[in-house]
Amino acid sequence: ICGTPSASAVSWVDRSNGYVTTQFYEGVVHPNGSSFFGGLQDNGTLRGTAGNPNWAILQGGDGGSVALDTQNDGNTNNDVLFAEFTGLSIQKSVNNGATFSSAVSGITDSFFAFIAPFTMNEGNRQQMWTGGGYLWRTTNQATTWTRASALTCGNGSVSAIAVHPADGNRVLA
Repeated sequence: ICGTPSASAVSWVDRSNGYVTTQFYEGVVHPNGSSFFGGLQDNGTLRGTAGNPNWAILQGGDGGSVALDTQNDGNTNNDVLFAEFTGLSIQKSVNNGATFSSAVSGITDSFFAFIAPFTMNEGNRQQMWTGGGYLWRTTNQATTWTRASALTCGNGSVSAIAVHPADGNRVLA
């Protein structure tokens, strides 16, 4: 026991006024500008809508990188979403996040970071990149992946990836 409790102990008062905060690893905005989703530290992958304080949970666990391919048909139910949790765990949804399935076929690397980066080529949304000990590329929107580099330098995993906006085969990792 550290002492005797005092009858005149401090009373704490909530001053947050309903303020809620979290940390995004990454996020994407739908082209309409009013819907967005992202991976959050310790809080899964969530989707929000402007003006609505309630977020929908798309996936639990740790959220991570995300990507979006809108079908440009006016029907957001057809949007393709990508999300992940920890390590090599890229997930794909072809129904705007209603369900997800694994999207890592062909990747044999085991050196992925806790939150592993992946990115979509904005000029060709069929092409995506991810990295662990090697860089990996898909040209069919994560149906299958192929190794696209020699072993990366250093003693760790790829921690960031950027794709050249005009040439999806020029990548900085």
